[in-house]
Amino acid sequence: MDVKAPGLLHAWVKTTRGQWLCCLSFDIPIGNGKGFLRLEQQWCPAEAATPVA
Repeated sequence: MDVKAPGLLHAWVKTTRGQWLCCLSFDIPIGNGKGFLRLEQQWCPAEAATPVA
């Protein structure tokens, strides 16, 4: 996905391989531009989350 969407960070976890994951909830726009897909507590690579200033 190449769209930045605001969301909510619920948790961080470190895997047994040393990688970080974050649990996020966010809405992403659907292809027809007429709505959003809501993702609730989706585990993502840590690189998917960036802080908001």
